[in-house]
Amino acid sequence: MATETLNQKIGEEEKQIFYQYSEKEKVVVNEVFNRFTACATERNQSFEYFDGRTLTEYIDDNVKSFVTNVFERPDIEDWQARIHDPFTRNKVIAILGKVAAALPVCEFIAVGTEDFRREQMLGDLVQYADRMDDNEELMFYALLEALVKGTVIGYEGYEEKTKKVRDVKRFDSGDVLELEEGEVKIRKLVGYLVPLEDFYPSSVGIRKIQDMPYCFWRSVMPISQFRMKFSQYFKAQYVQPYATLGKDEERPFYYDYVSEGLNEGEVEVIRYYNQDTDEYVIIANGIWLNPLPGDEVSPLPFNHKQLPFWKAIYEPFGADFFYGKALPDKLKPMQEVIDVLHNMLLDQSFLSIFPPILVGGIDEIEDDILRPGRRIPVDDVNAYKELQISPPKAFHQYILEYTKRILEETSVDPVQQGIAGVGERVTATEIERAAQGVALVLGLFVNFVKWGVRDKARLRAKNVFQFYTAPLIERVLGEGGAEEYKKAFNVFKIEDTVLTSGKRGTKIIEMYRSRKEMPTRLALQTEAKMIEKETGRRTEKIAISPQYLRDFEFDIKLVPNPKAQTSKALERALLMEKIRVYMEFMPDMVDREELGAQLAEAFGDRPEKIFKKEVIAPPPPAGRFPGAGNLGVGENLIKGAIGEEGRGASIRQMIQSAGRAGQYA
Repeated sequence: MATETLNQKIGEEEKQIFYQYSEKEKVVVNEVFNRFTACATERNQSFEYFDGRTLTEYIDDNVKSFVTNVFERPDIEDWQARIHDPFTRNKVIAILGKVAAALPVCEFIAVGTEDFRREQMLGDLVQYADRMDDNEELMFYALLEALVKGTVIGYEGYEEKTKKVRDVKRFDSGDVLELEEGEVKIRKLVGYLVPLEDFYPSSVGIRKIQDMPYCFWRSVMPISQFRMKFSQYFKAQYVQPYATLGKDEERPFYYDYVSEGLNEGEVEVIRYYNQDTDEYVIIANGIWLNPLPGDEVSPLPFNHKQLPFWKAIYEPFGADFFYGKALPDKLKPMQEVIDVLHNMLLDQSFLSIFPPILVGGIDEIEDDILRPGRRIPVDDVNAYKELQISPPKAFHQYILEYTKRILEETSVDPVQQGIAGVGERVTATEIERAAQGVALVLGLFVNFVKWGVRDKARLRAKNVFQFYTAPLIERVLGEGGAEEYKKAFNVFKIEDTVLTSGKRGTKIIEMYRSRKEMPTRLALQTEAKMIEKETGRRTEKIAISPQYLRDFEFDIKLVPNPKAQTSKALERALLMEKIRVYMEFMPDMVDREELGAQLAEAFGDRPEKIFKKEVIAPPPPAGRFPGAGNLGVGENLIKGAIGEEGRGASIRQMIQSAGRAGQYA
């Protein structure tokens, strides 16, 4: 079975299997590795944008500035301070929290023709794929990577996994079990973050990934990990781990096709993607893992035939450079000034608290430990004197605060970060100005994140077209057992989404192999009504065939995330203001049930438990609500929320003014 075979492969003693290249195979391996070497040479050089550092050095410095607690001070004594002020880390986390809460969502738009149904369905399937892949968590760490390293690279792909299952058919006691063994093959869309140091663009002068003809993804791993991840390839058995050669040892064949810097027992895996020639090659320590019969080069495994990567940056260096500038690098000069000032102040404080002692002549005190009330006999008391060192002064503190203010101009200030000083009174004007400053600082980063989200969604949607049209789960029970086929080979359940009617509820999408196998519209509606009656939730069932999605051209529009976490009080206030406007100006056009559902959710309730459809009364005339004191429902909601009579009067005046203006329009 699959797991046992894998364990055997891991546990087996490594065999020295010498692989013989075919002529065509040698040409492919040589060409791909030479192309990779050229890309690596260009990428690994020093850049002026990095202040003369290489990419790896740039990444290491930024990561260290983000995670370290120690400020390296060479040639100091053990009593001197070496603290690292966590200013950079605090600002990174503050910006991360603000941007993560404002990530946009994608809406799909049909190109060439209006097709709202397909637009909605594609959005639902992408939403389902994101939920199955924990996309929110992935995007959180993608933002962190962009902030700390300056650039984040993501991969959008497809994964198949075979699991061994043993179902319990009968359970008599702890020792008597009747089992049915089999395998389950699970297919799903996956997204990964590619370590920035492992990605090699065709040229660092090309800004966009999709403008590149090709790129490389390089990974270095122990031989045991390689056996687990690449055991599905037949030629993986010929891959040998890197070994250091002795003086008289024969040079292995793979030494010509591995990069410098590998350690003992490691394997270098190079993945080559070329969208211009539609080629995909995997080389592991010189072994070509994925040739087709006849040593033909494998095509890209994706029907969209694009490089399966997306990127986002924090700030640009220039229009002719692939990488972005990291926030720790931007804060680095002043961060070092803060660290130096902090440590100097602490050193001065230590010396002022426990000053050095000046001794005239020979020191007769042999014990350096002093205790209160201790008697120390000496010949001449005047031979000892403290060296007076002044403590830190107010000017030193001013310099430190001035430096921090400069840093805050490039990130977020304490008010927006939520750490205003104790006892300080922050005015509304100060908060407004701070918010405007933060918007200017974060606006550029948010734009780059939006473009990355758009590119990611475009790749994932195209993978939905390709891979969701095949069964996501196949099961084989028993040896030689047949697969369990259902007419609906894929079923997608999406909660809290917009239905075809425009209302919200649960949507169930069933995918059938052909239109002939699809149930009738009446049968789907009947099943949906039965589910709705059992669960109490509005439900819609839709049946489609794979061809329905394949023949669809789309574009992407980014919109604010309606589920973004905001202040509950602010969310309720905005919603009640919206309800007020709708009920006062267009009461006959409003779906009161939908507004009620939104309001219930804003207060943390489930609409299907709070409201009963059969007792909903018809809308009152002219926007008046029974028992509302002859006021509109919007006015009563606002009044009830803030408890001000004057607020209701001002709203009525505004409505009357708007009405008079409408008469003259």
